[in-house]
Amino acid sequence: MNHNFKQQLMAYMVGNFTCQEMAALVTDYLEGALPLTQRIRFHMHLGFCFACRNFLKQMKYTVST
Repeated sequence: MNHNFKQQLMAYMVGNFTCQEMAALVTDYLEGALPLTQRIRFHMHLGFCFACRNFLKQMKYTVST
């Protein structure tokens, strides 16, 4: 399989967001301010990225205290 194709496929599968973009969107996500398409992409990335799931969990905890 072509390396470039693998990169494109993985980018598609994780919602095309980088972890840095995810970090910038967390507050909007928690406030329910993300548009539907961004929410879907956000969830797709979470499905593949343990670090972002962990970061979201920490942010939820921080907000709740």
